[in-house]
Amino acid sequence: MQFDYCVLCLGYGMPVLKPAIGQSWANRSEEVKRYGAAIKSAKCVVVVGGGPVGVELAGDAREVVSKDARVVLLVRGGVLTGMSEKYRKKAESKLKQLNIEVLVDNLDGEGEPSCTKTTLKLKSGGILDADVVLPAYGRGPPTSFLQDLPGMLDASGYVVVNEFLQSTARPDVFAVCCSNLKEVVAMPKIEGQTKTVVANLKSLMSGKSATTKHKEGAPFMKSPPMQVMGHDTFALLDTGNAPPPVACCARIGFPCCPPPCCWCCLGPCCCGGPCVDPEGRQMAKFAKGMLHKSAGFNGLKLGQEPEAGGPVQQTMA
Repeated sequence: MQFDYCVLCLGYGMPVLKPAIGQSWANRSEEVKRYGAAIKSAKCVVVVGGGPVGVELAGDAREVVSKDARVVLLVRGGVLTGMSEKYRKKAESKLKQLNIEVLVDNLDGEGEPSCTKTTLKLKSGGILDADVVLPAYGRGPPTSFLQDLPGMLDASGYVVVNEFLQSTARPDVFAVCCSNLKEVVAMPKIEGQTKTVVANLKSLMSGKSATTKHKEGAPFMKSPPMQVMGHDTFALLDTGNAPPPVACCARIGFPCCPPPCCWCCLGPCCCGGPCVDPEGRQMAKFAKGMLHKSAGFNGLKLGQEPEAGGPVQQTMA
C-alpha cells in the first residue's frame, strides 16, 4: 500500500476483550458468545491483571456467575496501582465485599485465555484450577508488522516519536495512542494526540514542515477518573482526575447539584450527597448508559451487523 503519510492508531492488544486483527464479525460473535456462556456456568473464573480493565471485568463476572462460584483477580503488584492510595483501598474493600478474591502472584509464563477447564501455574510454585481464564492487561500495541523497520519501535513495541508525534525513523509516519509517549489511555489523551497529528499533517501537506509540538490533553488526568466494578454493581469517581466541571458538580452532590434536568440523565444521587464521595450503583448505571448514549459521548453503535444493514467487513491482509 502506497501513501504520502500514514497515521498509526493501533490501540493495544488484549485477548478476548479485544478482537484479533483481521478477525471476522462471525468469528468474533461466536467467540463472545462462547466465553459468555462459559462464564455463566463456571465454578471458577480467573481474571489476570489488577488494572482498571481487570477490576471492572472481575465485577462483571461476579454479576453473572452463581453465588458459590469463585471469582479470582490475579494481580502482580496490587490493585489499581495507578490510582491514589485512597481509591486503591476503596477498591480493595469493595472487591472483598463482592466476594472477589485478590491473589497477589504472577503466572509462570504468558497468560493465555481459555474457556475450558485449565490449570494455571503460578510463580510462587502454586497452581490455580479455573474454568475460564481472562487476561485483562494490555500487551502493548499490535506493531509486529513494523519490527523489521530499523529504529521504528522501542523494546516494548511502541512507535518511537518526536515532539510532533512523528516517527523518528520515518517522518511520513505518525502515531496516536501507540507511541512511546507516556500518557494514560483515555479519550481526552487520544483526542489531544489526534489534534497534534492533524495540525502537523495539514502543515506537511501544504509544503511546510511539522511545527506543532504536542500538548497533553487534560494534563490533570493521570489515571482513568472512573472505576467500574460490574455494569450494575458499583463504580467510583476519582474527582482529582475528572474534568473540573464534572469534579465540581460531583463534590457539591445531590440535591445541591444542577436542576432536575441533570438528574434525568444521571439519576438522583448518581454523584452522592454533599461531602460524600461520588460512588455506588447509580454511578455504575450511569457508566453503563454512557456506552450507548449520552450527550458529549460517542457511544457504541449497536444494531450495525451486516444482516441489519450495517457495512460488510472488507478483506484484511
